[in-house]
Amino acid sequence: MKNTIKNIIQGDNLKQIFQYVLNNLYRSGPISVTDMEILSYLSLYQNEIFEIHKSSILNYMAVFYKETEEKSLKDVIFNQYKKYINENYQHNYTPVQANIIKEVANSQYFSFSAPTSTGKSFVFMNMIKESIHDVVVIVPSRALINEYYLKLCNQIQDKSVNILTFIDKINTANSQKSIFIITPERCRELFKYRDKFTVDLFLFDEAQLSDEDSKRGLYFDSIAKLHFLIQNLYLLILLWKIQTHKLKKIILIKQNLMPFSTNKKM
Repeated sequence: MKNTIKNIIQGDNLKQIFQYVLNNLYRSGPISVTDMEILSYLSLYQNEIFEIHKSSILNYMAVFYKETEEKSLKDVIFNQYKKYINENYQHNYTPVQANIIKEVANSQYFSFSAPTSTGKSFVFMNMIKESIHDVVVIVPSRALINEYYLKLCNQIQDKSVNILTFIDKINTANSQKSIFIITPERCRELFKYRDKFTVDLFLFDEAQLSDEDSKRGLYFDSIAKLHFLIQNLYLLILLWKIQTHKLKKIILIKQNLMPFSTNKKM
């Protein structure tokens, strides 16, 4: 479409512009930067008309955690999709978030990379909270330890859950599970207690910062090999803001360390 931004500012051909973007969203979802830019201009310069189409825009973008109205058959279809996700995953996840949960459920080892604002944190915070047994969150820095610790303390008020920044078996009389938030170096302590914990979930956050050529890489190697010692373990490697060649590098490391593919079914 020619002169789209100019037409939006001047209020010309707005019906055609809205129809063009809505059709793109319905067919392909929010994958086009151009479509997102057009919507931004429409919201900024033609907000009253934008509000009329807002429910459809949110539906077609599959932003299912927002309340929307059913104004067309297409909206009804997307709301049925929203209900299906909620019934199966007990949360109003987006399709991307629901697919993460599905892949994790079907794989013992899962590596994942996605851009900012995908909703990764929400998904994995829920997984941590909903795990029946112990969880180990491995982060590359002390700053991230503090960030995770504060988030989990705010979200988990249950006093039977230990949230720890070190490895130890404490409060055994009252605790049902422990969540450990640690750096790769501190993970060495896991080997001392491997017979005392039942670990449901290993979560490597920002794993690309664990350099395979350094000591940290050796710790990463050792931690990964724990899957031979712990049954029914989910090993999740989160690769945030990562370049493609580094993503391949880390997946290859996994394949070299352990006899499984990137997403291995149980």
